[in-house]
Amino acid sequence: MSSKKAAVTLTAYEDLFSSEVERQEVNREQVRAKNKETLQAIIDNADIAEDQKADAVAQMVEMTQRAEQEVAIETLLASKGFQDAVVSLTEESADVVVDVAEM
Repeated sequence: MSSKKAAVTLTAYEDLFSSEVERQEVNREQVRAKNKETLQAIIDNADIAEDQKADAVAQMVEMTQRAEQEVAIETLLASKGFQDAVVSLTEESADVVVDVAEM
């Protein structure tokens, strides 16, 4: 993440929590898989300039780092009692879904 302040959205769910967590996790992984597929196609394309391929590689590395950060944050939240938290990071924001009655 850059030095800019990032927006953080916290969402609390009670009744439909497990289905919402599953939906959030599946959505996050589907988007990530599609992005990786697109970037890999750029990297593998012989007709694309090397600087564009290097940019695609950099984006893939950034996506992997962001995924590792999400897991680290989810692990930290679990250690604080939020067992089924889902974290989705972008360059500008962090969306966190936790199972709590109220915030």
